[in-house]
Amino acid sequence: MALSGKRVFIVEDNPTNLAITITLLEQSGAQVYYDRWGIETVARILRHRPIDIILLDLMFPGGVSGFDVYEAVRQNPALQDIPVIIVTANSSDKAILRARELGVNGYIVKPLSKESFANSVARVIDGGEVWET
Repeated sequence: MALSGKRVFIVEDNPTNLAITITLLEQSGAQVYYDRWGIETVARILRHRPIDIILLDLMFPGGVSGFDVYEAVRQNPALQDIPVIIVTANSSDKAILRARELGVNGYIVKPLSKESFANSVARVIDGGEVWET
Protein backbone atom coordinates (compact mmCIF):
# COMPACT_ATOMS: atom_id res chain seq x y z
CA MET A 1 0.00 0.00 0.00
CA ALA A 2 1.26 3.45 -0.94
CA LEU A 3 1.06 4.88 2.59
CA SER A 4 1.64 1.80 4.72
CA GLY A 5 2.94 2.86 8.14
CA LYS A 6 2.84 6.59 7.31
CA ARG A 7 1.38 9.08 9.77
CA VAL A 8 -0.75 11.81 8.17
CA PHE A 9 -2.20 14.89 9.87
CA ILE A 10 -5.19 16.54 8.15
CA VAL A 11 -6.50 20.05 8.81
CA GLU A 12 -10.00 20.18 7.29
CA ASP A 13 -13.17 21.80 8.65
CA ASN A 14 -15.73 20.20 6.32
CA PRO A 15 -16.92 16.87 7.81
CA THR A 16 -17.67 15.31 4.41
CA ASN A 17 -14.30 16.26 2.92
CA LEU A 18 -12.57 15.08 6.09
CA ALA A 19 -14.32 11.70 5.95
CA ILE A 20 -13.43 11.20 2.28
CA THR A 21 -9.80 12.15 2.86
CA ILE A 22 -9.46 9.90 5.91
CA THR A 23 -11.04 6.98 4.03
CA LEU A 24 -8.71 7.33 1.03
CA LEU A 25 -5.65 7.57 3.27
CA GLU A 26 -6.59 4.70 5.56
CA GLN A 27 -7.36 2.45 2.56
CA SER A 28 -3.76 3.05 1.51
CA GLY A 29 -2.38 2.09 4.92
CA ALA A 30 -1.93 5.48 6.59
CA GLN A 31 -2.54 6.26 10.23
CA VAL A 32 -4.55 9.50 10.23
CA TYR A 33 -4.93 12.33 12.75
CA TYR A 34 -6.84 15.55 12.23
CA ASP A 35 -7.87 18.98 13.41
CA ARG A 36 -11.11 20.48 12.10
CA TRP A 37 -10.69 24.21 12.70
CA GLY A 38 -7.08 25.25 12.27
CA ILE A 39 -6.92 27.08 15.60
CA GLU A 40 -5.06 24.65 17.89
CA THR A 41 -3.40 22.84 15.01
CA VAL A 42 0.24 23.25 16.03
CA ALA A 43 -0.43 21.88 19.52
CA ARG A 44 -2.40 18.94 18.11
CA ILE A 45 0.31 18.07 15.59
CA LEU A 46 2.93 18.17 18.33
CA ARG A 47 0.86 15.73 20.41
CA HIS A 48 0.75 13.21 17.54
CA ARG A 49 4.40 13.29 16.46
CA PRO A 50 6.06 11.85 14.56
CA ILE A 51 4.03 12.98 11.54
CA ASP A 52 5.15 12.21 7.99
CA ILE A 53 3.01 14.81 6.19
CA ILE A 54 0.39 17.50 6.81
CA LEU A 55 -2.60 17.97 4.49
CA LEU A 56 -4.03 21.45 4.85
CA ASP A 57 -7.27 23.00 3.61
CA LEU A 58 -7.20 26.73 2.83
CA MET A 59 -10.61 27.95 3.93
CA PHE A 60 -11.68 27.87 7.59
CA PRO A 61 -14.34 29.71 9.59
CA GLY A 62 -13.47 32.65 11.77
CA GLY A 63 -11.09 34.39 9.40
CA VAL A 64 -8.33 31.77 9.68
CA SER A 65 -6.78 30.70 6.40
CA GLY A 66 -4.74 27.64 5.62
CA PHE A 67 -1.85 29.96 4.85
CA ASP A 68 -2.06 31.25 8.44
CA VAL A 69 -1.93 27.66 9.71
CA TYR A 70 0.98 26.84 7.38
CA GLU A 71 3.00 29.79 8.67
CA ALA A 72 2.28 28.81 12.30
CA VAL A 73 3.44 25.25 11.58
CA ARG A 74 6.63 26.49 9.93
CA GLN A 75 7.42 28.76 12.89
CA ASN A 76 7.65 25.74 15.20
CA PRO A 77 11.17 24.24 14.99
CA ALA A 78 9.86 20.72 15.66
CA LEU A 79 7.55 20.91 12.61
CA GLN A 80 9.65 22.83 10.09
CA ASP A 81 10.73 19.81 8.08
CA ILE A 82 7.35 18.08 7.74
CA PRO A 83 6.12 18.34 4.14
CA VAL A 84 2.79 20.09 3.61
CA ILE A 85 0.26 19.69 0.79
CA ILE A 86 -2.56 22.18 0.36
CA VAL A 87 -5.77 20.21 -0.36
CA THR A 88 -8.49 22.66 -1.31
CA ALA A 89 -11.33 23.54 -3.65
CA ASN A 90 -9.57 26.86 -4.34
CA SER A 91 -8.01 26.58 -7.79
CA SER A 92 -7.23 30.28 -8.23
CA ASP A 93 -3.88 31.22 -9.71
CA LYS A 94 -3.38 33.66 -6.82
CA ALA A 95 -3.69 30.92 -4.16
CA ILE A 96 -1.45 28.53 -6.09
CA LEU A 97 1.20 31.24 -6.55
CA ARG A 98 1.09 32.10 -2.84
CA ALA A 99 1.52 28.42 -1.94
CA ARG A 100 4.58 28.19 -4.20
CA GLU A 101 6.03 31.42 -2.74
CA LEU A 102 5.59 30.10 0.82
CA GLY A 103 7.39 26.87 -0.03
CA VAL A 104 4.49 24.44 0.22
CA ASN A 105 5.40 20.97 -1.07
CA GLY A 106 2.24 20.42 -3.07
CA TYR A 107 -1.22 21.60 -4.04
CA ILE A 108 -4.17 19.32 -4.83
CA VAL A 109 -7.51 20.71 -5.93
CA LYS A 110 -10.67 18.91 -4.76
CA PRO A 111 -12.49 16.74 -5.63
CA LEU A 112 -9.84 14.14 -4.80
CA SER A 113 -9.03 11.35 -7.21
CA LYS A 114 -9.44 8.02 -5.48
CA GLU A 115 -7.05 6.54 -8.05
CA SER A 116 -4.12 8.94 -7.55
CA PHE A 117 -4.52 10.75 -4.21
CA ALA A 118 -2.59 8.31 -1.99
CA ASN A 119 0.22 8.03 -4.53
CA SER A 120 0.48 11.82 -4.72
CA VAL A 121 0.74 12.04 -0.93
CA ALA A 122 3.38 9.27 -0.92
CA ARG A 123 5.39 11.11 -3.59
CA VAL A 124 5.61 14.20 -1.38
CA ILE A 125 6.53 12.15 1.70
CA ASP A 126 9.38 10.68 -0.40
CA GLY A 127 10.73 14.17 -1.14
CA GLY A 128 8.88 15.06 -4.32
CA GLU A 129 6.28 17.68 -5.09
CA VAL A 130 2.78 17.48 -6.50
CA TRP A 131 0.84 20.30 -8.18
CA GLU A 132 -2.54 18.93 -9.27
CA THR A 133 -4.44 22.03 -10.17
